Order: sequence, then structure tokens, then C-alpha cells
Amino acid sequence: MYFFTHLYIARELHRQLSKNILLDFNAFSYGNIKPDLPSKNRRHHTQKNYLEYVVNQASILKKEEFTVQEFSMRLGEICHYFSDFFCYYHLNEHLHKKNFNHFFYEISMHISLISYKFEKNHNIVYPDFSTSFFENPTISFFTTMFELYSEKPNSMKKDMDFALSTSLAICENILEGVHFPSSYPFEFQFIGYSTNMQEEQLL
Repeated sequence: MYFFTHLYIARELHRQLSKNILLDFNAFSYGNIKPDLPSKNRRHHTQKNYLEYVVNQASILKKEEFTVQEFSMRLGEICHYFSDFFCYYHLNEHLHKKNFNHFFYEISMHISLISYKFEKNHNIVYPDFSTSFFENPTISFFTTMFELYSEKPNSMKKDMDFALSTSLAICENILEGVHFPSSYPFEFQFIGYSTNMQEEQLL
């Protein structure tokens, strides 16, 4: 996702999470963009490259103690990767390398955020993970959400729905150390949308 889209997601996640726990907004925002900063070891942000890493980081946050600033930054990093995992051009290496369409898709997605608003949606219920064959609840949750994501037609709205909802639910699980919430946290609604390049041309 575009650099500033990650900052937008960071702001919305912080707005929800800070109702129940102290998070450093600046550190959390920095964590949400840190993986996109230049690095010799940086790879494309796909599930294949980073899912195991980010699940391990989530486990570390649950078990170890950190300062508020360090915890906030690390949590932001986790959100960054899970957001990218639900971006169309991060689904695999083949799509990621389509540089022109990739770039304009993410720019168009960011422009469309001007017309987005968040709404609570209590009608969609998460599956029961207590019977999952996955030992790690983060993997279980992500796998289930990605299956739901894969069943829906490709769209920017879908990417944003699942990026925010998955990141928020995983953050809440890390923060509370309990089961994931029972309802789908958010869906986005378009107020209006216009861009010079049609979304269908970028998929």
C-alpha cells in the first residue's frame, strides 16, 4: 500500500485502540510506515515473505515487556504487514512486479480514502476458532479472514475493509490476550469516487 495510506490506517486504528489502552500515536504511526523505509534486507511485502515473521512478532508482543513507545512501534509494524497482505498487488510476486499498475492502483486507493467513512457492522460474525487445527490463533484468524477475502470480487474497497478489520482484530487480540472480537469491526462505505483511471483497468 501507499506510504500515506498506511498513515491513514494508523490513525484510524489508533483512534479505536486508544479507547482502551495507552498507545503512543507517533511511535505507532512510525511503525506503520517503518517497513517501507529503505533497507538492504527488505523484500516484497507478501504473505510468502513475511507471514511467518509477523506472526512471530505478534507472539513476542504478547509475551515480553516493552516501553509504551517500543510496544506501539512494534504493533504498528505488525499492522503494516497485515494491511499489505490484503492489498491486491501484494497477493503474490507476479502481481507485485507489475510496477505501473501497482503504483497507480495504490495511488488511486489512497485518493479514494477521501470518500470513505467507517461504519460499525455487527452483522458479520467471525468463525469459532476454538476448533481450529492451527495452534497459533493469529494464523488461524488471518487464514480465515483471507479465505473470506478471496471469495469476494477484487476491489479497492475490499482491500481496505479487510486490511483495517484484520489489523484491528489482531491488535485487540495482542492487547487483551483473549479471543478475537465476535463481530466484524468495520466496513467502508463509498460516499463518492472518481479517479482518472478506472479501477477495473488496474486489476
